[in-house]
Amino acid sequence: MRLGYGIATLAHDELGRVCYRRNNLRLGYGIATVDFAGRMRKWWSRKSVGASVGPVGPGATAVPGAAGTPGASATDPTVISSSPSNNATNVPTSTNRNNVVTGTLVTATFSQPMNPATINSSPAGTLLTFTLKETTGNNVPGTVAMNAANTMATFTPTAAALTPNTSYTATVTTAAKNAGGTAMPNPVAWSFPTKAVAFIRSRLCGSNPC
Repeated sequence: MRLGYGIATLAHDELGRVCYRRNNLRLGYGIATVDFAGRMRKWWSRKSVGASVGPVGPGATAVPGAAGTPGASATDPTVISSSPSNNATNVPTSTNRNNVVTGTLVTATFSQPMNPATINSSPAGTLLTFTLKETTGNNVPGTVAMNAANTMATFTPTAAALTPNTSYTATVTTAAKNAGGTAMPNPVAWSFPTKAVAFIRSRLCGSNPC
């Protein structure tokens, strides 16, 4: 449904759903595209309950678990979950894996095996398919690697810690392709704030990657 222009305000509820109001009219939960002046261009309604939203319109950015572009093939790849999750709170600033401390790992799990050559980033900056940024726009240096099944990408910050009390946004762009060469129909992004003070999460991985 095309609504044209109008003033929209954005909020997330406790389930991570997006809620918009337009000219004081509550539209419910769904996805909107908004221009830089805050004017809403399109709205996709969503009545079902859950943390994911959809479907997502052409060119719009989805959150993990959202449906793809209307009319897109159900076999198109997308991100089905993430860690930290969208709108997670009090995220640790660092991860200790078997006594190796890095900035908190950010992972994206895909709906199907992906082509690692379109996502991997080693050394840092080789590819910008999977990125992490502060809300100020500062890029977080790091590397990206896929698991053995090529279904999960892990972004490892170069620094030993993320900045406390800071909001971050992770993004996987449409440059990510599956094993057959099909690109994701929509970019996927999710956001989270770190704890107010530095905090290290310990993970004992044994012989398995984690």
